[in-house]
Amino acid sequence: MKRILGLLDEEIPNLLHLMVYVLIVVLLKNIFTTTIKAKVNINAKLAGILLPLKRQLNMILVSTVLTANENLLYTMIAMAILFMSA
Repeated sequence: MKRILGLLDEEIPNLLHLMVYVLIVVLLKNIFTTTIKAKVNINAKLAGILLPLKRQLNMILVSTVLTANENLLYTMIAMAILFMSA
């Protein structure tokens, strides 16, 4: 068994898979967040009476960001468990 950067050969693919998963979660969060921000800006420009709706969408945006950060936290915990069990 070779060691590369302190990792065994069979641990490297697992690490790469987890890194790709984390990258996908972060990219999806950014795409979803950008989409909601664009909707908020368009609605605010179309009519001033949509201010309550804009506030509601901002609340959804905050909860979306928190959910994405929570998913990232769970991913990091899974990575820690994987490396502790190896």
